Amino acid sequence: MLTAYHPQSSRQVFAAEQSSSGGPFFCPACGSELRIKKGLKRIHHFAHLPEKVCIYKGESQLHLRIKKQIYYSLLQELGTKVKNVSLEKLMDTIRPDVLIEGFKKNIGIEIQVTPLTPAELIRRTTAYYQQKIHVLWVLPFSKERFFAADDGEFQPIRLKEFELMLYYMNYKNLIFWDDTEKLSEGFIRIQLQDIWQKPGSYYSIDWSTVIEFNPKKLKQKKMPSQIEYHLGLKEFKPVYAPPFQMPKSDYFLPGRFMMLKK
Repeated sequence: MLTAYHPQSSRQVFAAEQSSSGGPFFCPACGSELRIKKGLKRIHHFAHLPEKVCIYKGESQLHLRIKKQIYYSLLQELGTKVKNVSLEKLMDTIRPDVLIEGFKKNIGIEIQVTPLTPAELIRRTTAYYQQKIHVLWVLPFSKERFFAADDGEFQPIRLKEFELMLYYMNYKNLIFWDDTEKLSEGFIRIQLQDIWQKPGSYYSIDWSTVIEFNPKKLKQKKMPSQIEYHLGLKEFKPVYAPPFQMPKSDYFLPGRFMMLKK
């Protein structure tokens, strides 16, 4: 966590601006005491004690870097155009990594570095909808994942289950952020296409019959088709998307307020 509640000042404070002697500091979600972690290479942050249990415990350095970069990028982009841009503001049962409080709409940025269960993704999406917050889900970008090393062309990727859910929720697009200096100037949008297994045939076990099969759409393997770099939040629009059944699954993706690329 980049921020914590500081009872002496009755406000949320940044780890980078505090020292251990200025505590105590507490987690606004679970209420447990936090410790400041600082170093020459790692992002300054607050950490839970090992024995504590909290859904916001154990954020990786990658997660913290992306969160910090997006926060300062949005501060620079939006300025006084919105009421407030805040880090890790607790909103009932959810806590956006970055919350943009606008004059008409609120926007939550959710950075997802580690796999998320379908149930938890549905819970968070529903919670954002109930609070009328438009959410933008952001994944970490890796050039090696999308581009072949030999020729630099797009290569097929295999989506995790929660990424596949986001793929359908975002109308076959995924949003990324590169934590390197080269591409950290904005969001990255990648449009993906379905991959179809080619038709074919094979012999039966006794070699007496040729069995043919039709083209089949692969469930989790997709092919990037278009990529856009350096996107600001102004290039997304708030929309409502209705619920629908997740393809080849027995559960529904909920109705949601979301940010969609214009």
